[in-house]
Amino acid sequence: MYIVYLAFAISAILVSCSFSDRIASSYVFKFFCGLIAIAIVSVIAGVRNLDVSGGTDVLVYGNPIFDFAANSSTYGEFVNQVQGYNLDIESGYLLINYLVSRFTDNPHVYYGLLSFSISSLIFSAGYLIRKNLSPFIFWSTYLLTIYFETFNLLRQSISMAMILLAVSVLLANPKRKIVSLLIVISAIFFHATAVIGLLIWLIALLLIKSKRKHRVALVVVIGSIILSVSFGTIFQNFSSFFEESKYQVYTSSSYGVGRSLGLGALYRIPFVVLLYLSMRSKRPIQPFANLQFSDSLGEFQNVKSSSSNVGTRIMALIFLVISLIEAILLPIRLISYPLYRIPLYFGFFRPFSYSFIAKRFKDKLNIFPLLILVFDFLYLNLLVFGQTDLQYHSDILSSIISVSI
Repeated sequence: MYIVYLAFAISAILVSCSFSDRIASSYVFKFFCGLIAIAIVSVIAGVRNLDVSGGTDVLVYGNPIFDFAANSSTYGEFVNQVQGYNLDIESGYLLINYLVSRFTDNPHVYYGLLSFSISSLIFSAGYLIRKNLSPFIFWSTYLLTIYFETFNLLRQSISMAMILLAVSVLLANPKRKIVSLLIVISAIFFHATAVIGLLIWLIALLLIKSKRKHRVALVVVIGSIILSVSFGTIFQNFSSFFEESKYQVYTSSSYGVGRSLGLGALYRIPFVVLLYLSMRSKRPIQPFANLQFSDSLGEFQNVKSSSSNVGTRIMALIFLVISLIEAILLPIRLISYPLYRIPLYFGFFRPFSYSFIAKRFKDKLNIFPLLILVFDFLYLNLLVFGQTDLQYHSDILSSIISVSI
């Protein structure tokens, strides 16, 4: 793992160079820094062992589907083989498999390119609102809290990354809501659960457009609490509707309760508090200081600005609401383990939230970004590696290192 952590550090430094206007103003230099940063982590993903430690989805459908694609002469033949294997896979994911299989039959190359696609989407999402983020924390949080999850969630990771990009487009310029919505709709072609992303998009849009933002936030949070508390009853009454469909897996409770609920909630509480404090802070981050906050009324008011971006306090409110919803929905995975995929859509915003916090509080506490890195590292080892079958093993990487030495 030491070589992996070193690769992560180099990748995060390169992303920092790509995001920063002070380090370099050349777009060509920025592009190549970003490209190399993404390529590094994509290679790490591609050379992993393709067994249970590299993600259960790899064994369940990842390897079989790519093998079908590599051995099919036409796309129609490929789809027929997948259906004959009794797999209900979204067309977007099938298309990626088929296109890659046209020039290679090596699954390691395929998983490397898949990781490249996911990382590129997340990189692009961060780049659009880079002025409000700490780039090193943004990329490090992605690598330490989400990256390894993508090994196990092949289709859903693409969808979640697209949802992240869609919201980022909305935050960067609310006038591009149609483009943002189209990205959300496209995400559904990679995983059916991406309809949750539409809900996230609507929440973000309402918080941006509404004049009573705090009331909208309150209604959304209360609604999430009601949903979480009553989800068991709703799930039991309507589970029969999902039988014989692609959602059937979510009605099974045979997977156990999954990760430690208490530890997961405890990890999220400090960041929820910090996002709230960030929202209340009167110190703006230029150039997005286009909002004022009335402490007595708790309302947001727009101030004329040359920037098309939403203000930092609206951004803080959006990240706060998303983080709260994730924490509130954690208990539903006790009903059926596969249901953990629902709050995971909200958890995919961690790179945004944590790097936003790091940017806001860095001047008050210089070691604050370091503290977030420590939290990220603990999350990786306690909640990702500690509570799942995921581990990183690479015979290919080990053999390369052995030959080099």
